[in-house]
Amino acid sequence: MSVSALAVLSCKQSDDTGTLKELAIEKLQAENKVLKDSLSDYQEQFLKSQILLGISDDCILTVGKKNKVAMIFHPYGLTMPQYDIYKLENGKEIKIGSNTRTRFDYHFTPKSVEDNELHLKVKLSIRKKLLSIQPE
Repeated sequence: MSVSALAVLSCKQSDDTGTLKELAIEKLQAENKVLKDSLSDYQEQFLKSQILLGISDDCILTVGKKNKVAMIFHPYGLTMPQYDIYKLENGKEIKIGSNTRTRFDYHFTPKSVEDNELHLKVKLSIRKKLLSIQPE
């Protein structure tokens, strides 16, 4: 009799474990659906935020000649993590602003005809690491 009682208890525990596993699987499947929906919503928002920018390879476009223009998708209106903007001058970084938008205005006054490069750096924190971005 004690042997069969152990067998019944053993089967009962197995059923409880199976039910708990099924509940855990259902919970994970529900969470997975929420994550997939959230990703789909973000992707849609990202695509709807795009504007198309054209940047010519040449400084001056020539009439009657094919001019190469690079077309770039750019997200507009989305927010970014807080970032700081620095002007690089004489080997020093001078903070000139902060922002959270995908666009900022910079006023550039060339000092000569050859002065045609922007010397800027943007710093932002991602996952507690500092990321620096500079124009090429």
